[in-house]
Amino acid sequence: MIFNADDKVIIGETNIVKTTLRDLKSISIGGKYVTNIVKLDEETYSFMFPTLVDNKTTSIGNVAAVVDNGLSSLVTTVKVIPNKDYSYIELTDPINHTKTGIVFNFSPVAKQGDYIIYPLERNTSIDSHANIKTDKFGFKTYWHIERATMIARKFVVTTGE
Repeated sequence: MIFNADDKVIIGETNIVKTTLRDLKSISIGGKYVTNIVKLDEETYSFMFPTLVDNKTTSIGNVAAVVDNGLSSLVTTVKVIPNKDYSYIELTDPINHTKTGIVFNFSPVAKQGDYIIYPLERNTSIDSHANIKTDKFGFKTYWHIERATMIARKFVVTTGE
């Protein structure tokens, strides 16, 4: 069984799975069930992995993927990633919780192992300690995914003076 030819699943997009298991009834990825399963041929199915929703659970990083036809199931590991306009980091200590960090004043507090999904922009970088370097001015939407609960929370980062 393989997902999207490279075992990566993209958040909020249509994905593909090839499997020897016939007549799939369900697909779950990181414990989240996908929607719109469509049989393309005997071994290929398309499906939609849910987009990020504020205060709802999601999956990111390496997780278990299960396909099931009601009689049997197969399990593999896939990597859940944001779409091509975004990237993500896993936070590591020490985390910058000050005004210069992107996780200032979070509730719940951002911790080691949490994830930040951020838009890809020229001359902008985010490191695993929640520091940002940019020459951009303005507002951008980011996502904090708390590892303990896998709840996604949207937040806005203001850059510039």
